[in-house]
Amino acid sequence: MERAEHMKLRAGTRDDLPAVWAMLDGAGLPTTGVDPADLTLLVADEGGVAVGAAAVEAHSSHGLLRSVVVDPELRRRSLGTALVAAAVAEAEDAGLDDLWLLTETAEGFFSSHGWQRMTAADLPAAVRLSPEYTAHCSDSAVVMVRELRRP
Repeated sequence: MERAEHMKLRAGTRDDLPAVWAMLDGAGLPTTGVDPADLTLLVADEGGVAVGAAAVEAHSSHGLLRSVVVDPELRRRSLGTALVAAAVAEAEDAGLDDLWLLTETAEGFFSSHGWQRMTAADLPAAVRLSPEYTAHCSDSAVVMVRELRRP
């Protein structure tokens, strides 16, 4: 697995937002609500530039994983896997019971990392009320969950 030499994962800041939003736009993912003031934003940093991101929104005792994106030139280098693992660890540290996601393109990726396919009816009410679900979730989105270990 090829990895960039100077890559690190860190907490995202408002300064990272232009780069993160550009990656999300490029991937056809929503940018609404992607702000460190509203959620836990993690970024992959290469030389001070955000080249990947993942975010966790807390909704009661449940979490919503969103905005997992990697710069197209750095894909297939396990960066997405590292970002998701860091997001899961953040959710566990926050004491969340589970982490949910909505995807139209990455079901295979998440299945291979221990996520289980569910139905929209299985989503906790707090997650169903999130702007991500109410404003951006299409009928074709796959709902997935990962149970979390508490620290």
